[in-house]
Parts: sequence; C-alpha cells; structure tokens
Amino acid sequence: MTLQDNLYKILSVAGGTACGEAVCEISLDGSHFIYASHFPGDPITPGVVTVQTAVELLSMMSGSELVLEYVREAKFLKIIRPQECGTLRFCFSRINDSEVRIDAQVIVRPKEGDYVYAKLSLQCAKN
Repeated sequence: MTLQDNLYKILSVAGGTACGEAVCEISLDGSHFIYASHFPGDPITPGVVTVQTAVELLSMMSGSELVLEYVREAKFLKIIRPQECGTLRFCFSRINDSEVRIDAQVIVRPKEGDYVYAKLSLQCAKN
C-alpha cells in the first residue's frame, strides 16, 4: 500500500527552488487508521512514515519506482502531529541519480511559522 492519497495528499511540486533541488508540499489525513493506534488521543506521525513518504515523493518526481536500501541518517527534531500542522514541505536538497541518494528536510508550516521537523539522508535503489 502506498501512503499517497491514503495518508497524505500532494498539494504542490516544484523543482529548482531556493529550498533545494525539489520541493513537495503535502497535507496529512489525521483520520487515517495509522493515527488511531499511534497514539490514541495524541496522534503523531511515525518516523518510518516520514521516511516512506520521502521515498514515494521522490519516486513520483523521478518517474522511477524507488525502494529504500538503507537510512544513512535520520534526525527527528520535532513531533509531527496531524492536527497541529498545516502543510508539510519536503525539501530535497541533494538528489544523486547514480547512487539514488536523497538528502531532505521536512519542514512543517504551523500557524506560528516554518520549523524543521526532520532531516533525512537515504540510500535508495531503482526497482
């Protein structure tokens, strides 16, 4: 099961922005069943969901199905709560086609402003 159009909806896609090589903005569906068990009464987005979303977004942008080989680095700096955040922005700052290496920041736009919630460095392979 892919998370796109289940857990999140893509709002916009752009390339070559000031934020990085590519940017995708998404919105989360706070009523998705993942949040019912993670955690009841205080839903948060699991880190593995954030990583999978990054892989899916880059797969969509590149036109090639990618699979995660390993996580080089994952720093989860703040908890992503679907009821608190409006838009999640995935900023892909380094996309290396020969290795399919992804460096990304996940920025949430709550009412107060932009905050970096996660920094990811992932190694993927074309499926």
